[in-house]
Amino acid sequence: MTRVGVFVDEEPWRIAMIARDVGLTAVQLHGDETPEDAASLSPIPWYKAFRVSQGFRPEILGLYPCTTYLLDAWRPEGGATERFDWRKARGLSLYGKIVIAGGLDPENVEEAIAEARPYGVDVASGVEFAAGKKDLDRVEAFVRAARRAQERIAGEGENPA
Repeated sequence: MTRVGVFVDEEPWRIAMIARDVGLTAVQLHGDETPEDAASLSPIPWYKAFRVSQGFRPEILGLYPCTTYLLDAWRPEGGATERFDWRKARGLSLYGKIVIAGGLDPENVEEAIAEARPYGVDVASGVEFAAGKKDLDRVEAFVRAARRAQERIAGEGENPA
């Protein structure tokens, strides 16, 4: 089983200690961590999340020596969950595996996968009935829609990853 811890601007030594103490198998860095701080976590598997906003510079992915990158929609503090132009993610697979997040829900995940062709998708509030409370029907609908997209891509003869 994979156990991922999400950290925002935490000291690398503390991330390593927590990962060891609670048995994490990977960590997601979701803040303004430097490439050097991120690399210092090895041998713990880690991946970097980036907020995709108007000023997003895709080449920044190349500064982080990992194999997986999460692209999340940028939202101002307290703002509603946004989504970004998923087509921006499609060409970034040259850096590694791309996971998309932000504004995904059962109604749009199929379109997002068709446009971005990501390695994976990440959902939280898009399947909730209240803050922090998951709706099982929405989770199941999300998974069904994601699988439909994967099957459609496979039918086109493309690798969905």
